[in-house]
Amino acid sequence: MLLDMELSFYKIHLAFRDYIIVNSLTVELPSQEELRSFVRSICQRNSGVGARGVLLLVSDREHSGGVRFFDYRGEERQPGPEALICLARYAFDYGLAHSGKIVLQSLSGPKELQCIDSSHFSICAGTPTSDGRNRIFADSGIDYQVHVKAGHRSLNYTPVHLDQSIAAVHVEGDANLLRRPLELDIDSSLPVAYTVLSKDEARLLSPLEENVDIIQAAAGIGVAAVANGFCEKDIVVYLEGNNRLFFEWNERSNTVYIAADPRYAFSGYYTFGEDEYGPVD
Repeated sequence: MLLDMELSFYKIHLAFRDYIIVNSLTVELPSQEELRSFVRSICQRNSGVGARGVLLLVSDREHSGGVRFFDYRGEERQPGPEALICLARYAFDYGLAHSGKIVLQSLSGPKELQCIDSSHFSICAGTPTSDGRNRIFADSGIDYQVHVKAGHRSLNYTPVHLDQSIAAVHVEGDANLLRRPLELDIDSSLPVAYTVLSKDEARLLSPLEENVDIIQAAAGIGVAAVANGFCEKDIVVYLEGNNRLFFEWNERSNTVYIAADPRYAFSGYYTFGEDEYGPVD
């Protein structure tokens, strides 16, 4: 049985994705089993605070700090770009930025984020390829789109491989927001619909599946819009509720970057005790 414990936390969100941040540099963490119980409890949306997961800021001798990420089930995982940008905002406010950047040690190695200003942070989303091997270039003049039928509709999509494989589906015109995620079986890729608003703007249309990282989705449609000649290399990607991300294609390194401005929701203290949700596996 776990004794009642109390941990201070911050809730932060990037567009419609929310995370809990706990600073282990200022609080003593419970045991691993109790920590997983805490994560599962605080992430519950009906009885806890509600979040996609918990980010722990931990010490690291070689970098700005380290990060441990637990999803809402209490499983420790590698944090995705959207989670890292959220933690970068807090790390900056905590004074961990050096030379305009924050480097966080993670399960898969150090992750670098650029500090654009006090509220905007940029992360590299990777080098885009069409199939995991063949690179996509911004000014190649190649039509990267693939034609596919979805029911009675004909669609064009661009396969974009970054950390996640995205099928960026181009919807022409000022389309209404799609009510459900696209259901297309495209070589295990995750379909994401977008429309082009101007040479400098694109909009993500379809709601995202829970397993799709919002940074990867925005990078995927940015690559598709630029590579196919619809947009310039620096564009604004609009999301639901007019939230926005900023896409940049660095031609010299052929890497793409997404900048965002994660925002605090609130902070507080969370008290938890015996795990209500069953034993930790």
